[in-house]
Amino acid sequence: MFGASATRLMFYCIFSGFLCAVIMLFRKQTRNVGHVYIAIILNMIVLCIVGAAEELGFIELIAAARASTFAEPFIGLIFMLPVDFAFRVLGFWNNRHYQFALKGLSAVFCGVAAIVIVEMGWYHSFFDVNQAYYNESEYLLRHIKKSYERNTYTVVSPTDEYYDILDYGYHTELSEFMDMVNGNSEEFTFPTEYVFFFIEKKVLQD
Repeated sequence: MFGASATRLMFYCIFSGFLCAVIMLFRKQTRNVGHVYIAIILNMIVLCIVGAAEELGFIELIAAARASTFAEPFIGLIFMLPVDFAFRVLGFWNNRHYQFALKGLSAVFCGVAAIVIVEMGWYHSFFDVNQAYYNESEYLLRHIKKSYERNTYTVVSPTDEYYDILDYGYHTELSEFMDMVNGNSEEFTFPTEYVFFFIEKKVLQD
């Protein structure tokens, strides 16, 4: 759902975040935070199992692309669990100047984290790659957009590809095309020279 490097880091953070949660359970002041850590971790584990059901041999209740859409907002929280714990430990001293410096360090860390996320490619353009997951149709659409001039092609497919094509080319609903094929429309035309039909959602792997 996230790519190998991000997933590997996520499981490291899950393990270390769980250890941090256990430590915080021993203190009354931090017990609620420990519970929150565990809740976030359990939520992510469930979403990962649901997203990988086919590979794990379970009944697939939801497609990986859909599961990753729900999991995506939580992966940032998972990455930050050990960092949050470290800043909580560092923040015990209530000296005003120390707290000011610590807040500055926190801001710098957030900036560095954003740069690392961009450099590692752990982000996706909105509407461009199904918000979270690169599936076959997304790769194909990217290739089409790079290979053909704007508004010179029409994609005939379900609604899923509509937002990817918006501002690049034309989109025709597959159901609308099938209605014409079934003889319910006297005339049907495409406004472009090139037409691409997405017959199946899972195309051949190359």
